[in-house]
Amino acid sequence: MKGNILFSVTAEEDLGSNLFTGPYHDSDLAKLCRLAVKTGRPLSSDVTSYGPSGKQKTLFNAQLM
Repeated sequence: MKGNILFSVTAEEDLGSNLFTGPYHDSDLAKLCRLAVKTGRPLSSDVTSYGPSGKQKTLFNAQLM
């Protein structure tokens, strides 16, 4: 709920950062997570590139638990 990245399958450079205040706060992943927190609904992103993944095409899912 606070935006901290606690797990990463590939342990990329974003692990341990905060999506709401850290270096990736403008990323599509951060925007998706903010919207999921705001609405309380599970959401998926469009295919996008993500810096920590080497700008590879990526699809994100966000769900509150």
